[in-house]
Amino acid sequence: MRRWTVRALHASAVLVSFALVLEGPDLLLLGVRDVRLWLPVGLASGLLTLPLLWWAGVGFTPPWTWPYYSADTPHRRVVGYHLTCCVLGAWLWTAPALRVVAWVHERRGGAVAPGTVPDDVGSVAVGLVLAALSFCLPALVLVVRLSAFRTSVDLHEARASDLLRPASLAVGSYLLTATVVTLATVVVTAAR
Repeated sequence: MRRWTVRALHASAVLVSFALVLEGPDLLLLGVRDVRLWLPVGLASGLLTLPLLWWAGVGFTPPWTWPYYSADTPHRRVVGYHLTCCVLGAWLWTAPALRVVAWVHERRGGAVAPGTVPDDVGSVAVGLVLAALSFCLPALVLVVRLSAFRTSVDLHEARASDLLRPASLAVGSYLLTATVVTLATVVVTAAR
């Protein structure tokens, strides 16, 4: 991998770690209150992205468990890792996503109570896309950094595209699915 790409990944990892140290505990505590939102989204997204493990060998799991890098991990364990990571990802994503949705709704002239989802589907859709895009970079950095752990990947020798392609597929497919599932849930509950 080119030296500047490695340096950019190091800098991103440091910035993400610093942000998580500052905001992490508050976000986790807020996320526990919203279990009715993130648990169904995490499970549904995990089940919908599960075929990606068999088709491409990647999933929303630690890279050393991917069939893409190692065929030694039992399939049941990979499925368990995938579902667990999807639920944990939804848990981590819920509080920041609610903040972004509320921010977008306020910019569009509405008001929303803290921790609730507005009735405006447009605000929810734009907010979810912005939240997914902001969650994507830290998740990509984490997956690329972890790809060198317990695999044959050497971050200094590998090409950036060889590392970013499976990481983007794993993280991007999960975030896209989670966004669609969340938006569908909001539309169904608003229709009631």
